This record gives sequence, structure tokens and C-alpha cells, in this order.
Amino acid sequence: MSNSFFKKHAIATAIGASLMFAAAPAAFANNDGGIRGTIESASVSQIQGVTITIENVNTGTSRTIEVDDKGNFRFPRLPVGTYNITATKDGAQVASLENVTVNVGSDSSVRLVVQGDDIETITVTGTTSRIDTASTESSFNIGAVELERLPIARSVNSVALLAPGTAGGGRHGGLSFGGSSAAENAVYINGLNVTDPEVPTSFSSVPFTFYEDFQVKTGGYSAEFGRTTGGVVNAVVKSGGNDFKFTADTYWVPDSLRGSKKDRYDNDGNKIVSGSKSETDTWTASISASGPIIKDTLFFYALYEPRLVETTSVTESDLSRSEAKDDTAFWGGKLDYYITDNHLLEFIAFSDEKDVETDLFDDGEYSETIFGTTGGQNYIVNYTGYLTDSLTVKAMWGQVERQSRSNASSALECNRVMDYTSAGPIFDIGCTSLFMTSDRINERESVRLDFEWEVTDSHLLRFGYDNETRTTVMDRAYPGMDATRYQIYDASPGESLNGETLTDESDFYVRARTRKTFGNFETETSAIYLEDIWTVTDTLTATIGVRWDEFDTTGAGGTGFMKVDEMISPRLGLSWDVNGDGETKVFANAGRYYYPLPNSLVAREGGGTVDISNYYYLENGIQDADGFFTSGFTETMTSAGLTNLTPNLGSIIGEAIQFGDVSNAGEDQSYRVDNDIEASYQDEYILGFETMVNDNWAIGARAMYRKFENAIEDMKIYHDWGDCDSPGTWLIGNPGKVMTLNLNCNGTQQIVSLDTGKTQIDGDHPRSKTGEDIGSPVPFRKYASLDLVVDRQWDDVWQFYASYTWAHSWGNYEGGVNSDTTNDIAGWLEYGDDPAYLIGGYGDLPNDVRHTFKFYGAYAITEDWLVSANFVASSGRPINIRGVGNPYTTDEHYYMNWVCVETCGGLADGQSESDRVYEYLPRGEERLDWTYQLDLGTSYSVDFGEDASATFSLDVFNVFNTQETLRVDSFLTTPDSVGNPNPDYGLGTSFQSPRRVQLSAIVRF
Repeated sequence: MSNSFFKKHAIATAIGASLMFAAAPAAFANNDGGIRGTIESASVSQIQGVTITIENVNTGTSRTIEVDDKGNFRFPRLPVGTYNITATKDGAQVASLENVTVNVGSDSSVRLVVQGDDIETITVTGTTSRIDTASTESSFNIGAVELERLPIARSVNSVALLAPGTAGGGRHGGLSFGGSSAAENAVYINGLNVTDPEVPTSFSSVPFTFYEDFQVKTGGYSAEFGRTTGGVVNAVVKSGGNDFKFTADTYWVPDSLRGSKKDRYDNDGNKIVSGSKSETDTWTASISASGPIIKDTLFFYALYEPRLVETTSVTESDLSRSEAKDDTAFWGGKLDYYITDNHLLEFIAFSDEKDVETDLFDDGEYSETIFGTTGGQNYIVNYTGYLTDSLTVKAMWGQVERQSRSNASSALECNRVMDYTSAGPIFDIGCTSLFMTSDRINERESVRLDFEWEVTDSHLLRFGYDNETRTTVMDRAYPGMDATRYQIYDASPGESLNGETLTDESDFYVRARTRKTFGNFETETSAIYLEDIWTVTDTLTATIGVRWDEFDTTGAGGTGFMKVDEMISPRLGLSWDVNGDGETKVFANAGRYYYPLPNSLVAREGGGTVDISNYYYLENGIQDADGFFTSGFTETMTSAGLTNLTPNLGSIIGEAIQFGDVSNAGEDQSYRVDNDIEASYQDEYILGFETMVNDNWAIGARAMYRKFENAIEDMKIYHDWGDCDSPGTWLIGNPGKVMTLNLNCNGTQQIVSLDTGKTQIDGDHPRSKTGEDIGSPVPFRKYASLDLVVDRQWDDVWQFYASYTWAHSWGNYEGGVNSDTTNDIAGWLEYGDDPAYLIGGYGDLPNDVRHTFKFYGAYAITEDWLVSANFVASSGRPINIRGVGNPYTTDEHYYMNWVCVETCGGLADGQSESDRVYEYLPRGEERLDWTYQLDLGTSYSVDFGEDASATFSLDVFNVFNTQETLRVDSFLTTPDSVGNPNPDYGLGTSFQSPRRVQLSAIVRF
């Protein structure tokens, strides 16, 4: 074959484009990638003794190794960046390849060729493959340079949504990977898991300018990754090099160029949201600098970004207005110290703390200020050691601090009072609308040690250990002196409430709920893993791994709470290079992935919590013609001159519903936890195909099946424990499975078992309508999908990427959040509160997005002008229509998948809840409409000196200002009511964001 042939292919093959589904077998949860390849020659003798040298273009650092007997070589654990490769024999260069890009979490695969019978220097004799035929993972790589060409919102979630198989997380934000809930993912920055330890729908974030490269893992990832049943976002930040560089940028999203939000009306035509009067102005700017402190040895990168975000929202017929302001700044930096070519030390620090002040106005008058703080400081230290040519070690220590503080100027003196009566014009009628006062800090301290050992030409062993200590400090309470929230409802005589039948004593009743939590809660998680990447033949690679996890939690008093160990996760992957040319592969993957609960459950069930609900008649409650209460409340003046309301409580209705007691904060709560509790896990199976059509075009397909099992939930159990002391009503275990408790029975400790699949409520208990034991089904979630991808890489003129995903997510359990309610506290969801919740909950789940089309691309009109587009079309999500009550239990508090159709109002003498007739409402029988969004961008670049340039961009998001409904009020009845129709049923509650225009300028020199 001629030398020109190889030169042609080397030049035609661009480096560092998106890798569709392929990642590399060397991918770690760290900030590096690798280069592997082969040197070929017509003569075996020319291969023997060849050494390969790689040089980092940015830092000038280099490494050299010798090829094996077959001409193979591999450089693991390389910092992300661009490298030049040189092959040398007997002091003479025999092959080379320039500008090979190393992406995070992947190996770049190269092929070098020695020409002729004599050793000679050849300038370019190599190619880079876009398909890693040794990989069995499913992932998507994209770098900062490519993202700068596209009209993409400046957030990690927006990047992840480019990948096939990803969707928005729905009600609770975040992302859904492969049908998972938004609480099951992990986000890594330079090897550190920065996901919130308590509420994992959020994570530490840095400005886009700070990022260098992204990898989105959507399935089949290797054994070093665990503690997630969703997906992984693996990102790295920028580094300095031998050249001093400075960048200044600014991004402005003015309200004057935004599309107007639509006004929203209730079913009676009354305006409830004045969207057209809402305003948002967003401005950020950043200054960054990088360069050498000691040339070829010590480098720095630093960034500072101030921001100003101002938002005005108007609701309730223009009566209420909020004005929010965030003017905090981000700072961050990175040091890279190449102690020698074989030892690298990195240090990263950044702060993403945000302080937001929101002023609230009622009918034009100032009412209160809400103070909110999120984020905190993050620190990462990485060490990489190339101990020998075949043994590499990576060590990482990191710490994440995430604050979640919320308070109000009136929080201590104002009760929150909410009017849910049919005539009431607004919900909040007191002097505060704050949900809870909160001073919450979540910390994660991580330590990792990873090894990579090339034992033989055929076996690459990877093994390691990681440990995380997750700490949650809780201090939360409802506002007001007594930490009590009051909710007012219409009272219908004859209707049942809290085990009693309502009388005509009052037209209204009050739910008075006292709630507060304080304490320190800790979870220790650790894991070890072992993986063998076995080159079975020249065209077949097997990735065989196993991971062992455990986690141990302690309650508020430092006592044990819940421990789960022996979580063994087998992983198996096969990849076949079909033609042996590195251009077509078929791959398969099977694995188990465990989901240890975040700190959310222990922070609410591990002591230190009191939650008491009482129901009362409202004494002397009277409303005027406009629905405002004129009596029924005691009024007091706050120090700020506000009027605080306290409902006048009449007779109590039923007994108090109490969970927890602050006095038991230091007591061991583990007696309420199943001794043999099993961790939640997901089994996953993938079959895929990828091929290069030509030098620029690639296509791929992937089929996936997932099944999630073994939910851990707090469960409401009504059972007679015989001679044993009752452990209480609220217990923690696996719904639908056997629960084992260590109870005191007649003075001795005994192991007692209860099959909750058969008995969660005793048949003779008053809460059973059937007279028979009622058990809970086993929670599960299933997901099946097919992804199709077409990818045309950037060649300095244009690029194009398209994907189509067919997917189906079904079962009776969404995962770590519940989108049917406002509950995003994993393990503390409603699924275990009443067996009927799961009995009637089968069907299409909230993240069932059946069809998704994604397209993005860019085109260089000239060397200076670029245009780009990003388009997404998704079919509508299911609507889970619900009513209050069910045919199995007397619990008429939770919304479930039934609606009362007979005997729904007041009960006559001799009647009970068992006389009510319910109609089943299958989950997901109705769906929202399709959503479409087109984003367009254009940019102009100009050079104004040596190594100096400027780029000016205009991006328009949601060009056609589509504001389709994303969520509706799906409750047929009002809360705590079996018979009262919900007047807001069917109204949209969440919508697409309106059109916005982003203006930006970037200067580099």
C-alpha cells in the first residue's frame, strides 16, 4: 500500500469528535483518558525494538514506552488534551502522527505504519479510529471546543441531553437516563463525585468556561463505577500549559429579547399567573488566566466569574409579585505539577456558592424577604504514577460541601397559613409563604485508589478501592414560633376524616402539622472492584469485572441505623471487531448496578425528627363574598408590623398522627429497620452495533433492557405483634418482601418475621376494608429502548449528529423520587405508606418518553462566520390521573389510582368507608402533547493579532416560542377529600420556557 494512502487517511480523519456509544475500557471516574494503538510493517524485524513517544502539545511533557512483539502499545491515564506521537527505532523516526486528542474516560485508538525495507523518517503515517473496538460501554463524548460551536444552554444537564437515551427528569428537574428517576445519577468533576449526598437531583456546578471535556455514560459502564442506577456525567476542567493565555467572556440574556410568557387561567377563566408580566435578566462575565509557573513542570489555571440574575414573577391576578436577585460570583483554579514525566500531581479548588434574596409583595405592598443559599466549596487532589510501563496507579482525595439554607425575615414570628377552601382566592393568607426554615449542610469526603496492570499482552487488570463519608447536618422546621403549619379546608358533614365522620360543627377544618428535624447523620460507603480486559483474539475483547459495595448509616445520636453489605455486582462485556479493521464492531454488555440510598432517609428517620398532624374544626370561621376569612383567627402584630394569623382551633377530629419525637434524638432507631434489608439494584442488558461508513460518517444502534428491583422505603405497617413489643407503625424495609425484626418478646429478644407481601395491614385492623390481610406488591421498574445514531464529524466546514430513541418505561415504582407528588426524598416516598399505593400504581411511569428525535449541527459559511442548530422533538409523557381513597384501606389521605363514584359525600347512619364504590384509573392512559424546540446560533470570529482573537455570538433558544404543557394538575378531587371535585383538574402547572436570546463575546490572547 502506498505511503500517500496512509497520509490521505491520516489527514482526513479528524480527532476528538463525539464517540456515539463508545467509551474505552480504560475509563475511570477520573480526569483522564488514554492512547492505544498498533505499529505495522511488512517486516516483523522493523517492529522489534520500536519505541513510542507521546508529547502533550500544551505542556510539553512526554512519555516513552516500547511496543510489544505484535507492535501494540498503550498509554493509560493521560491528562485530557492533544498529543503528538512519534515512533523511533535505533534513534531514527520511523512513523509519526500529530494532534491526537485524548478525551475524558476514553482511549484514542491509533494506527502507525512503517514504510519500505529501510528505516526512514516519515512525517505522517498514521490514522485515528473513531470506533474503539475494545470498548463495551455506552457513552457520548463532547468537548468545550465543539460545544462552543453549538447553541447549547450553558449547563451540564444541557450537555447530557445531547446524548441518546437521556431526557429531562420531570417534576423534580435533573435528568432521566434510561428511564431512571432524576435521583439515581452521579456527576463527577475530575474524579470527584459532586452529587448532593442528601438530595441527588442537584450537584456542584462550575461555569462552562471552566470545563474542558465531557463524557456522558448512559449504560454498560465498568466496574469502577457504582452507586448509580441511572447515568454518569464525567467532566474535567481546564489546565494550564507552557504558553500564557488569557480569556475574557460575557454572556447576556436580556429580558427585552425574551418571548412573553403566556398568562394562565383557571377553569372559571380567572387569571392565576401573569406570565406576561414576568421578567428575567441574566448576565455573567468571566476572566481566566493560565500558563506556566515553572515551564514544563508546574502550571496554573484560574477563573473568576461574577454574575447577576434578576427575576420578577407575578401571580394570582396581579396581586402577588416576587423579585429575586443573585449577584454572587464563582471562583476556581487548578494546579498541575509534573514532578517527573512519570509522576503528576493535580489540585483543584472552586466555590459555587449562591446567595439569592427574594422580596415578596402582596397587592403592591412589601410583605417579606426570603433568603436562600446553595452550593459551597469543593477541593480535589489527584496523583497519577506511571510506576512501570505496565503498572499505573491513580489516587484521589476530594471534599464537597453543599449548603441548603432557607429563611425569611418573618419566619420566626409568622405561621404559614394556607387556604384550600373552594371560595378562597389564594393559598397563603398568613404573613409568610416560606415552606420551611432550613440550615442544612451536606458534605462528601472521598478517597479513591485505582490500579491498572498490563499482566500480559492479552490481559489488562484494573482494580481499586474507593470510600466516601457522607455527612448531613439538619436543622429544619416549619416557620412560626411553634413550628406549625395550618391548612384550611371545606368541611362536608357526613364525610370521613382521620377515622371520624364530620359533623356540622363548622364549615371548615384545619390540619395543624408541627414538623422539625435536627441532628448530624452520616453514611459510610466503600467498594472494591476487579476487572480483566481480556483480548481473547485479535478481533474479540471480553471485559469481565466484579464490584463489591457496602454502606453503613448512623442516626442523629451517632448510633447505628441501617447497614447493607455484600452488594456484589458482576459485569460482563464483549466487543467484536467484525472485519478486523477497526471500523465495525458489535458489542454486548450485561451487569448489575446497586443504588445505596442517599442521606435523605437517615436524615428523616434516624432520630431527631418530630412530625405531628392534628385535625380540628375551625372555630367561628366566616368568609366574605370574595372568599377572604373575616373571622376564625387570632391576629398578632410582628416586630415588622405584619399581621400574623393563628387559626382558632375547635374540637379535635380523630387522634394525632405522630412520627418521631425530638426527645429520642440520641436513641438507636435501628430496631425499626429490617435486619435482612436488601439494597436496591438494577440489572441491565445491552446489545449494540457501530460502523464507519467512510472517513467522516458513522452510524450506530443500541438496544437496552433494564429492571430495577428491591426498593427501600419507610412503610406504614398495622400489625399485631402478639407477645412482642410493638416496633411502632413506621418501619423500614423492602415493600412486598419478608421483614425481619429483633423484638422484645416477654422479656427476651427474638427474631420475628413478617411477610409484607401478604400482610402490611392485618385483616382485623380498622384500616382494612376487606376484612382480610392486605399486603404490598413488590415495587419494580422496567425499561426497554432502541437508539439509532448518525454522526458526521467536524471537518472544519460542517458537522451533523442525529439520534432517534424509542423507549418504554413501565412498572409501579419510579425510583428515588415520586413525580406524582412533590416528594424528592429517596426512601421516604409514598410507595410504602399504604399497600394500595403500589397495588394500583402499575402502568407507564413518569419518565416514559416513547419517541425522541435529536438533531444538532454546525456549518462554517466562511472562515469567520458559523451557523448552528439544535432541535429536539419528544412525545408527551403519561398523565397519572388520581383521586383520594381506595377500595382496600380506609386511608383517605393519599392520592391513589382510584376515584370514588358512589357514596362519595357524607355517609348516612350505618354506612362506613367500606360502602364507597371506586373506579380504577390505570396509570398513563392519557398523555401530554408532543413538545418541539428549535435553537439556532450564529457566530463571527476575528483575529486581531498574534495568538489573539475575538468571537461574537447570537444564540436563540426556542425560536418559535413554543410553550407546550409539561405537567398538569392530575388530581380529580381536592386534598383530604373523597367527594369534592378539584376545580383545577386538567390545568397546566408546568410549561416550556419561552424564547430567549443570548448575546455573548469571547476574547482570547
